[in-house]
Formats: sequence, C-alpha cells, structure tokens
Amino acid sequence: GTWSLYIEDDAIGDAGAISNGWGLTVTTITPVNQVADLAATMVTLNNTVVLGNYITNIWTVTNNGPNAAHAFVTNILPSGSSFVTNFLPPGATSSQNGQTNLCDLGSLVAGAGAGVTNVVVAMSTNSQTNVITLGSSVLDGNLVNNTAFVVTTVTAPPATLIVAPISVAPNPVVVNSNLVYMVAVTNIGPSNAFNVVGSFALAGLQLVSAVPFPSQGASCTLSNGFVICSLGTITVGNYAEVTITAFPLSTGFVTNVWSVTTSSTNSNFASN
Repeated sequence: GTWSLYIEDDAIGDAGAISNGWGLTVTTITPVNQVADLAATMVTLNNTVVLGNYITNIWTVTNNGPNAAHAFVTNILPSGSSFVTNFLPPGATSSQNGQTNLCDLGSLVAGAGAGVTNVVVAMSTNSQTNVITLGSSVLDGNLVNNTAFVVTTVTAPPATLIVAPISVAPNPVVVNSNLVYMVAVTNIGPSNAFNVVGSFALAGLQLVSAVPFPSQGASCTLSNGFVICSLGTITVGNYAEVTITAFPLSTGFVTNVWSVTTSSTNSNFASN
C-alpha cells in the first residue's frame, strides 16, 4: 500500500527545519506466510550432582519444516544454578543476563537441527529444573514441542568440621572489662563445606564486636543473645575464625558455647 509519515511540532515559540527529511524502510519476506515446526529436546548428563559441581545439559533444536526458520532459544536458569558457559554450533551466538540465557542459532532449513551444550554450576541443595523455550522468525503452528526441561537433584557434599577449643583472655576478668574470645572451625574434608554458620552464646556477656577471618564474604550479627557468623565456604584443609570482644555484666561464672553448622553432609556432629 501507500505509506505516509507526518511530523508535528507541538512546542510553542521555537522554529527550525528538518534536515534530509524522514525515511521508512520495509523489508518483505518472499514467499509470505512461511511456517516451520521447531522442536526442542533436552537431556542432562547429571541427574544427580554434588553441590558446587557442574551440571551439563544438551539442548537440541530441530526444524521439522516445511520452510526455513531463524531459531532462538531462551533458557531461564533455576535460582540454585549459576551460568558457566555455552558450547555453540558454528555461527550461533549467546548472551547472558542474570538467570536468563539467550541463544541465537541462526537459520535452520527444513530437516536441519542444531545442538547446544550448556554448563551451569549447582549453588544450592534442591531439585533444580532447567527449562528452554524456542522462538522462531516464522509462524510456528505447533507450540507443544517448543519447550523442554530436565530435573537435576543436587546433594550436599560430605565434609567434617572440627571446632577448636575456645581461647579467652583475660581469665579471670573484672566486671565491665573486655574479654577477647578466639573461636575457630576447620574443614578436614573430604569435600568443601558450604554455607558454614557459627553460633556463639554470649551467656551473661555484653557484645562489643565480632570480627570474622577471612573477612571476604563473612559477616556476624547479634540475635537473641547469640553471635551468628555466616562464614561462607570453607575449602578442604582450611579454617575460619572469629574474634569476639565482650564484657561480663556481673560477677560469677559464665559458660560460652561455640558451635557450627553446614549445608554439606556433616559426618561428625560431635566435633561441631
């Protein structure tokens, strides 16, 4: 048909001119009304993985025709997974934004297919469902086969945490004078200990400060008479410690307990 494009200056009190006019380009498809049936399948090489390990999923996109189609894949990662990489066929591209993974597979003629190997890392212990959805540059009248998914069970790795004896100085101490406690935990393996949390019972003490080491990613808060320290991941053979400064509110004896937990499979609770 005939196309017309208009411009209106609706501001008062100014004047000007349009340089080089305006243009509009329309690109048509020949023949029009092309259709293609894109189908998605997805398999995993890891039905069960240990927390912190890789999950490898293989996507396959097939064009069942009758016309060629430009194929796009949208992959929404579960919250418990973190993107690592895509291994793409020649000419394909991908981009990552948060938990959304987008792949442009280019044009597939009727009967052709393309595969993507997607690698993510398991970040939480639960059942994780990874889903892909296909998009097409032409009409796809069969959307039933445009979605595929796999479910992977993530288990906690085994780790043994050993808490060190509490060091405190000075002992005895005068009321309202500072005590300095050193509390620590070591992971003797065989795997990394994830989401390690330490709890220190103040029991008659007033908290002054709690400083974790290593400090990167670690923090301590006060909650209902307990110092709660999130210590993150402790790798095999390494340790974390917390320096807690507090003072006694009255005379007598105080008993303070330091204990730790982990989302990993803990093989010896007695040492915690």
